[in-house]
Amino acid sequence: MLFADQGAPGANQAVLGEVAEWAHRSRASARERARGYLTGDYIAGLEMRQRAVIVAQTVGFLADFYDLVERWAAWSGDLIDGDDGVAAARAVFDQVARGRRVVGRASLPRRGGPPAGPAAPE
Repeated sequence: MLFADQGAPGANQAVLGEVAEWAHRSRASARERARGYLTGDYIAGLEMRQRAVIVAQTVGFLADFYDLVERWAAWSGDLIDGDDGVAAARAVFDQVARGRRVVGRASLPRRGGPPAGPAAPE
C-alpha cells in the first residue's frame, strides 16, 4: 500500500479490492467455523469445553479483525475517489491527532458534494 502511487494507475484500488475480498472470505469462514462450534463440530478427540474460552477469544478477535479490514478497504477506496486527496488526508490526520477512530468516520471531501459529517468523538 505504501508504494501503490508509484505503480500502475489503479494499483492502489486493485490491492484494496483484493484485501477486501480476502477479508470477506475470511469472515465467512469464521462464521462457518463458529456455526460448527455451536453444533459440536470441533477437533476430534477434544471436547470444546476444554478450550471454549480460548477458542471464543480467538474467533471473536478474528471475526472483528476481518470486519475491520473489510470496512477499511471500502473506506480507503473513498479516499482514492475523493476530489481532494490532500484535504482528505488532512481530515484523517486531524481525527487521529484528536484520538478518534477514523475508518469510515473521518470527514472526507466527496466527489460532487459536501464533505461527510465530522467524526463521532470516542
